[in-house]
Amino acid sequence: MTFNTILAAASCEGLAHWLNSFARGGGLALYTGLAVLLPLNLPPFLPFHEGNRVGWTGWLTHVIREIPLPVVVGQTSEAAYLQKTVPSYSAWQYINAHLPKTARILTFSDGDQFYSDRARLWSDATIARPATWGAARGQEKQAFQSLQKSEISHILFDKQQLKSLPPDTLAIAQPEVVKTWYEEVYEDSRYILYRVQWEKSALQPKITLTPP
Repeated sequence: MTFNTILAAASCEGLAHWLNSFARGGGLALYTGLAVLLPLNLPPFLPFHEGNRVGWTGWLTHVIREIPLPVVVGQTSEAAYLQKTVPSYSAWQYINAHLPKTARILTFSDGDQFYSDRARLWSDATIARPATWGAARGQEKQAFQSLQKSEISHILFDKQQLKSLPPDTLAIAQPEVVKTWYEEVYEDSRYILYRVQWEKSALQPKITLTPP
């Protein structure tokens, strides 16, 4: 980021000199235009950049959607605000408080990595795909071998996402797998957390779980 900023500043200065060589005040006009454009990149003006973005469609996806004014002015607490705006916040608070520090969670939630104090592996990560989207019903052995390789101790499912998927999509989410190999340790209106009961499987990973 710092290098890009320096490069942009140097380019802007060169462009200003070039414009001044054609007309007096050309550089001033450039800097004036930039001074006008910069505030338009702040949160209050972001909706103007989004165009027709709907859901995951569009180019502007990783930006601040709104300023947390209720927190800034003391109307609500930071925790209450995050519980309202980050669907998995409560789940990660439970994980941070109750799971061993050596726990490693396969998670079907994203955009919340800064709220986790435990190691996490996102379901869409390349190394996770053999256990998630690359293993449909009937490929449970492959899925569990991948979980073993990644030393996964817990799985955090998004219940809304599971309901929207075709029933045979995820081997590790099949009812018979859940009943046999998982222990439920947390659930709220959106997420459910399971501990993988490796002690029941011949595929026991080399994980040492100690109290937090």
